[in-house]
Amino acid sequence: MSEHGSILVERRDPLALGAVTLPRRLSLELSGQARLRLEITGIAALDTSFEDLASRLQGRVVVAPATGAARCASVCCSASISEALHDAGPGCALVIPLGNAQVVGAAELLGAQAVVVCGGVEVEPEAVDRARQEGLPLLATAFDLEACRARLSEIGKATPPAGEECPSASEGATVEAAFPILGGGYFMAGYASRRVRDALEAAGVNADVVRRVSIATYEAEMNVVIYAPAGSISLSLTPAEIQVCVADDGPGIPDLEQAMRPGYSTAPSKARAMGFGAGMGLPNIARCCDDLSIETGPEASGTRVLMRFRRGRD
Repeated sequence: MSEHGSILVERRDPLALGAVTLPRRLSLELSGQARLRLEITGIAALDTSFEDLASRLQGRVVVAPATGAARCASVCCSASISEALHDAGPGCALVIPLGNAQVVGAAELLGAQAVVVCGGVEVEPEAVDRARQEGLPLLATAFDLEACRARLSEIGKATPPAGEECPSASEGATVEAAFPILGGGYFMAGYASRRVRDALEAAGVNADVVRRVSIATYEAEMNVVIYAPAGSISLSLTPAEIQVCVADDGPGIPDLEQAMRPGYSTAPSKARAMGFGAGMGLPNIARCCDDLSIETGPEASGTRVLMRFRRGRD
């Protein structure tokens, strides 16, 4: 699976943090060359407008594109947020049978161009508000996930072009930062992960590395939200590597080997109802990291997840 594209960063209301200047908000715009092959959907690349998606899926526009006609470079049909974090990528239209604010937050983290809530699922008011705040187009359709996949496959048969490399950025930036996580705070889920992503983008880190760090950090953050009373994310960025440590004061993981198996989950029903707890959290983290260390256990005081990522060429 490969992805290409340039990222345009717009700075607003700067906030000083460590050795770099961070904005309170970053708006990302993928170049027209961005393409992504998604094997799980059976769809390669597509280049279609939000209006065409609405027409093909006979959907109701809940949040219209803020400016002009939004275009999507790919599509990802996922049954849960964890699946989306595994399969989706920048520039995609995320099709998912969930209508909560967490879906919008995950889509924004991934750099999705649009969200399609399928299966006749009700779009919650909090999701609408968040989509408007993020400037993310939102569509609702009565078609289920498989029907959406079938309808969109008609326009997704082209092989994606090679694309272009992301523009290089200056090296040598150093960042040290920490962000709190509230256990049970589903309404804030993904906030700390987005701050980590903002810091990496502001420092000029390679877009592919930013995506892998963002996904791994989000999954680790959600584990704290679901299982622990509180926790924190600490970020250390050097010219050579990125370290993200997620620590919590929860009960620990009784059987780490079992928890690393895809599909194994002990998540409560509340988390599952929101699209989490699919048993892909730790496997997704391991897939994205260059090095992973987990300190936990039934007798441990909480869990400490240390993730390392090589910066490579920025």
